[in-house]
Order: sequence, then structure tokens, then C-alpha cells
Amino acid sequence: MATPHMIGTVHVDVERRNPPVRQARFATTGETAVYGVPTFQAAFYEMPETGPHQEHAGTFDHVLGALSACLTGTLGKALSARGIDPEDDRLTARGEGDIEIDEDGVMILPRVRVHYRLVAPEAKRAAADRAHTHHVSACGVARSLGKALDITTDLEFVPTET
Repeated sequence: MATPHMIGTVHVDVERRNPPVRQARFATTGETAVYGVPTFQAAFYEMPETGPHQEHAGTFDHVLGALSACLTGTLGKALSARGIDPEDDRLTARGEGDIEIDEDGVMILPRVRVHYRLVAPEAKRAAADRAHTHHVSACGVARSLGKALDITTDLEFVPTET
């Protein structure tokens, strides 16, 4: 295995807008993401039940979204390499993350589960299972976060005739 070496750096600029709302601007594209403090997280921080902080997903939502999207892309690539079409609605995923309060009273995301649903020919089931078995280790975001998170996945295989 090759020694890791840096190939680039990612940048994000963050502004506090109407705190606790924050806006991140990604240098690579200029796109922005707005972060709030939704649902039970607002209650934990003793924030009002309504307000601008409730209008946006929280940072944990975005971490879960980024991880689930990268894993789904990695699985899709592995399926394609095995002659299984993952496009459109043939491969879908739903990520779930458990939020806990640790021993220091800090809100953390210790566990993530990603549930896949794949519609494919029955003859491809074994190949799909092999792709699923190995895809987490090939996902850069999963490898980056895996030391801090327990990441599990499962695959629901929906067979088709062809």
C-alpha cells in the first residue's frame, strides 16, 4: 500500500448569521450551506422552540448527509463495476444517526446506520452482496470519520426479472 500523501486542501468560510444560525461557503464551488439548531438539539441548548435556528438542518444532519452520500456513491461505483445499474431510483439510501450526550455533557454522534435499497436482477444478488460487503472501506468520508463513529450498513435487495 502506498504511503499517504496530500493531494489538496478543502476550504470553507463560516459566518454567524443571526446566531446561532451559521452559513458556510465552500471555496471549491461557491455554494453555501446554512446550519441551524433543529428539534431536540435546540431543547438541549435551551433555545426557543421556534425561530430562525429551526428553519435549517443542523451540523449533525450535514455530517450524516455527507457520509451517507459518499457511501452511496461508493457503493454505486462498486455495483457499476459488477454490471449492476445503480442509477435513478434503483439504488437509494437512508442514513440514521444516534445523538447522545457524553460523559462531559457534550452532544455527540457516536453511531450511524445507512440502509440501502437496491432494485436489480436476481442473478446479480451475489455480486451486489460482495460490493456491499467491501464498500465502506473504499469510502473516503467513512474512512475519515470511522475512527470516531460506529458506521454500519445494510442492503435490502429487491429482485427484478431482468
